[in-house]
Amino acid sequence: MADDDALNKFAHALGTWMEESLGVHESFLSTIHTDDDWTFILKIHAIVEAGLNQMILNHFAEPRISRIITKLQIGNSGTGKLAFAKALDLIPLESREFISVLSDIRNFCIHDVKNFDFDLKSYVKSLPLGKLDEFLRTATFSMLRSLEIPDFSITEYQQTITDNPRLGILSAGIGFLGDVIIHQKQCQLRDATAEVQRLQAEEFHRSSESSPTEQA
Repeated sequence: MADDDALNKFAHALGTWMEESLGVHESFLSTIHTDDDWTFILKIHAIVEAGLNQMILNHFAEPRISRIITKLQIGNSGTGKLAFAKALDLIPLESREFISVLSDIRNFCIHDVKNFDFDLKSYVKSLPLGKLDEFLRTATFSMLRSLEIPDFSITEYQQTITDNPRLGILSAGIGFLGDVIIHQKQCQLRDATAEVQRLQAEEFHRSSESSPTEQA
């Protein structure tokens, strides 16, 4: 019961933050556990992309480039949003790989109408071994870095994600949003510090101008 209450509080706090910071209404997540896999992937991808947009904009602290950033492709390794994230060291490699994998799944879903009845579990189990390993690595990174899981149980945990890939994607997505929140706080501290320094400089300048000139 206590765990359920804590989970509900966390979900509400996360939903409130997303609405205030990303412009994603809390109701957007209200059906995520009952959405079909196609809708689930598009929702998670949209939230992750909104978070990545916010990280880049917070880094530059320049709202005038908002429309430019949001129109960039997410996965272009040379000029896309992930290229910015890598160059600016905004998120770890594993998070970038997760977003890339998620984008591949999202593109698979939307580029062919026949995939409207997309089944995530079947999709994951049909992946070639190398792609499956990549999916499991990126889908479990967030959980493994926050929990002390003995080495012998990692394989078992990855099997759980293979059987329930939505769990892995959801946990990785939430982990990424945690990175966005931390980065947002760091940028707010940076901006607050800069403002204090600006005010101190102005005060020093005023004090210097109002002080009588020393006589030789």
